[in-house]
Amino acid sequence: MYYKSVLLIDDDIDDRDLFCITIKDISPEIDCKQFANGLDGISYLSSSTELPEVIFIDINMHLIDGLSFLKDIKENEKSRDIPIYIYSTPLMVKEMEESLKQYVSGYLFKTANFKEFARSLREIIMGK
Repeated sequence: MYYKSVLLIDDDIDDRDLFCITIKDISPEIDCKQFANGLDGISYLSSSTELPEVIFIDINMHLIDGLSFLKDIKENEKSRDIPIYIYSTPLMVKEMEESLKQYVSGYLFKTANFKEFARSLREIIMGK
């Protein structure tokens, strides 16, 4: 059993491409939607009839920061039970960890070590 629909919100196109390519390597059956900012993500979650099974967000985004996005999603009855993982650098997470803990299921770190990144993403997607 694994997540078959994923939503990624990150303003860096290279990070989004790497993420969704890695998702397709895990399984081509996984639907990987992506948005460049949290406002578009909130709009999608509010209007969509098919919600993602898991959400990954960067904490440092334009228009709306990750913490504001998390609060909005968790206050919305429609999306509050979707697991959310922070997809960011370890430094950003460390600086904000206390304020993030109550909203997230875990963290996926952006790292220069692709094998480590792919392994971590696979473990989250596969539920390990």
